[in-house]
Amino acid sequence: MRKKIVKLPEAEGDRVGESGSGPLFKLLIVGDSAAAGVGVSQQEQALLGKLTNQLSDRYRLAWHLEAKTGNTTDETLTQIEALPNQTFDLVVISTGVNDVTSKLPVNTWRKQLLNMHDLIEQKFKAKEVFYSA
Repeated sequence: MRKKIVKLPEAEGDRVGESGSGPLFKLLIVGDSAAAGVGVSQQEQALLGKLTNQLSDRYRLAWHLEAKTGNTTDETLTQIEALPNQTFDLVVISTGVNDVTSKLPVNTWRKQLLNMHDLIEQKFKAKEVFYSA
């Protein structure tokens, strides 16, 4: 069945930018295909676009999307490690599906997720960390 599944492209559009006005609010989205916008044509229609539309009404929003189709939690962790240290008010994480489909043991996934959470809090001084369902 996996051989027959059509691989959809990631949404087109900017992955780093600013929008809105008001106090500065910094957003980082990391993860897999759901975060990368697979299933829609433009980032404005994806998770990034939905969040930026809501937050730009109240804030000068600086946003960054760091996501790739197929990413496991460990691969997302590696991407995060490569980013420069900076501060984010909100980090949204979308990961786990590819860990399940690759049959990663749950305990291993939990350890990776805890490591990711710790890294995000230390590296980005994140005020809030949300996990996408």
